[in-house]
Amino acid sequence: MTVYISATEKIYREISKPSPRAAQPTRNTETTKTVELKQDDVDAILRHSRSATMEELQCILAHPKEFSLSPWQRDEIRLMLSIAVAAKSRQARGIREDRTPQFLASFGIVTTPVGLLHNPEWFAAELRAGTQAIASCRNHQPPLCQCWRQSRHRLYNARQIYDDKSPEAWAALQAWELLEEIELSSRPVPGPGLT
Repeated sequence: MTVYISATEKIYREISKPSPRAAQPTRNTETTKTVELKQDDVDAILRHSRSATMEELQCILAHPKEFSLSPWQRDEIRLMLSIAVAAKSRQARGIREDRTPQFLASFGIVTTPVGLLHNPEWFAAELRAGTQAIASCRNHQPPLCQCWRQSRHRLYNARQIYDDKSPEAWAALQAWELLEEIELSSRPVPGPGLT
């Protein structure tokens, strides 16, 4: 004689059966090497004059007070760590092309010698405004002509607000120096063929 079991009864019987334990992942028994960094190492990593391993970046993030990290420096280290993890993942998958600059550019981030600049459009706009002011000045009197005084003032404030080692201060200084060069460059003098 056949015994009919309802669907609920069948599910209950399957759930109530003891099942073998899932295998626990084995922990890596090799000792992890301790990372020893000095303040000079951290400064070199932030200036991009020295590369860093993922372990070093994690160590820096684990001890922000020890290395006197400002908020933007912590963000910079976090971003470096994210890039390192992505690079390791690409390497593990066999991808050789580095698309990091294009990826960062899609978010409006530019790599500078001192770190990642998160708002390069502002500096480009200041450079354009200062260049246009210098070009349209009728009574140009270098050095430090009044025509680009507003741009000079905003760039000076940017350098005062941000840390000297920040990408923003670096970009403001680069824009300032370029505008000074443009201001001091000679203008074409009207002559034969130029009117």
